[in-house]
Amino acid sequence: MPVTGREATLAFGLYAANSWGVATSVTARVLFDSDRGLTSQVGYIDDAAFGQTFLGPADVGDFAPVDVTLTGQNYFDHFLYRLEACAFGSPVAVTAVSSQGASNSLVAYQHVFDLAPNVNGRGVTLASDKVQYVEELTSAKVYGVGFGVGQNGVLTTSFRLKGGKSTSASAVNTRSTVAASATAVTISNRILRQNGTILLNAVSATSLTPGTDTLTDAVDITVDFTRPLDEAMVHGQNFTVEPLDNGFPEVNVRMSFARATTPTCNSLYAAVQAGTPFKLRAIYTGAYINSATQRRYEWEFPYLEARALNFSVEGATQARPDVVFVAKQATTAPTGFTHTRPCRLTRITTQSLVAF
Repeated sequence: MPVTGREATLAFGLYAANSWGVATSVTARVLFDSDRGLTSQVGYIDDAAFGQTFLGPADVGDFAPVDVTLTGQNYFDHFLYRLEACAFGSPVAVTAVSSQGASNSLVAYQHVFDLAPNVNGRGVTLASDKVQYVEELTSAKVYGVGFGVGQNGVLTTSFRLKGGKSTSASAVNTRSTVAASATAVTISNRILRQNGTILLNAVSATSLTPGTDTLTDAVDITVDFTRPLDEAMVHGQNFTVEPLDNGFPEVNVRMSFARATTPTCNSLYAAVQAGTPFKLRAIYTGAYINSATQRRYEWEFPYLEARALNFSVEGATQARPDVVFVAKQATTAPTGFTHTRPCRLTRITTQSLVAF
């Protein structure tokens, strides 16, 4: 039968610690633009030696690691936070922030993710129900996460995953388990630029407060976190062993501005040349969960190095500067922060399930 994306479903589950190569049942659906195939690429082995008229039969060799980037819109109440936890590696125990209001009001839960030195032993099973069959990526590590601003001001999200080997004959994840058992999500409570506030100040400054330190000219912000991984092929199997951390995590922040002003041009130009570090907090709020607490999506960077300022003029158009920051670990927590790691992600949502 013909297949469209209407009938397809993508879901994931977090596998138990140190269970690479063993599928777990997927439990949570996600909405992405595409599943990017998820398909393992097989390396066939031919022999082009002389002494033969034509090539003879090939053997099936190793399966190349699956490297896929999943992108979509960013929502407050979806299961995206569990994928973010897999990338960051250090989820703080979930806390109930408030449950005030009417007797049937929802509880607001806070999830905080810090960068762990490594994410060894942690990962996900992905399963894409493509109607004709379910394609399962048995084991994958989330090695990258980020967000940006999409069409009409909706925040987008992206996840980079590196996996072992896919199959279309899983005994664990079938059409009935993916489509019927995995918890669905609703198209509501998107995260929007119009509800965002970006605070920026020098690390040495004694404040980081809304109003005083708000960037009113910020048009776009892109955050890209990557954790380098090292895959390896070993004897006894035809797919990679669990990829492990292979270098320092990289966190880059890029911002563009609507207008060329003294703060967005002169100050940043001087900062790039002088090596002046900054601190930044990007906050996005949504509808109230109950009478006391709003949904929240927040990134914190206690120490940012301004590495490049791009400011060019063309014709008679408005010149819009943009700046590139690199996040580093702070020596001490600056004013307004309680941590020193390169970045921290906080979500306040209706989801109570611990990330892992």
